[in-house]
Amino acid sequence: FKPALDAYRVGTGAEKEDHQVVQPLLDMTFCKAIEMVFEAIPSSIVQIYALLLAKKRGWDALVSILVSAATIAFTSSMISYDWDTSPEQRRKVPFHYGYLPDKASSRAFCFLSMMTLSFAHVMLRTISCALLAVTNTRWLLYYIAADMGLFFLYKIARRDFFYFPNLRGIIRLAVSVLERFSIKLMM
Repeated sequence: FKPALDAYRVGTGAEKEDHQVVQPLLDMTFCKAIEMVFEAIPSSIVQIYALLLAKKRGWDALVSILVSAATIAFTSSMISYDWDTSPEQRRKVPFHYGYLPDKASSRAFCFLSMMTLSFAHVMLRTISCALLAVTNTRWLLYYIAADMGLFFLYKIARRDFFYFPNLRGIIRLAVSVLERFSIKLMM
C-alpha cells in the first residue's frame, strides 16, 4: 500500500506536511532504494550464484534472473526520472536536473535508454559478484570492501560525505553512511 500512496503523493505534487520528516519524493526514493539495495540486488546475486552451482539448469531460473534485473533497472531509472521531471527540483537545481527533454517521445526514448543501460549494469555487477562468490568468497568481500572504501574516501576528500547537513552528531553520520552505502550498491 505504501508504494501506491507514495506515488499518489508525488504524482499529485503533495507538499511536505508538518509531521513528515522529508518531502514525498525523497520518501518514495528512500523506500525504493532500500528495497533495491537490501532485497532485489542481493537476491539477484543469490539467484545467479545458485544457477552457477546448479547441476541442472532450467529456463525458469534464467527468466527469473532477467526479470529481477529488469525490475531493478526499471526502479533505478524511475527514481532518476522522478527526480529529473520534478518541477521543484528543476526550479531549485536547474544545472543538474532537466536532462530529460520535455517532448514525450524524446522523454520515452531517454527513459528506455536509461533502463537498458541500467539493465546491462545490473547484470554485469550481479554476475561478477556471483562469479567472485563461486570462485572465492573472500575475493568478493575484498572487492566490496575496496570498492566501498574508495567511494567513501572519494566522498570524504571532496567534502561531500555528509548527506543531510541539518542533522547533527551520530545520526548525521549514521544516515550519511547508510545513504552513501546504498547509493554505491546501486551504482
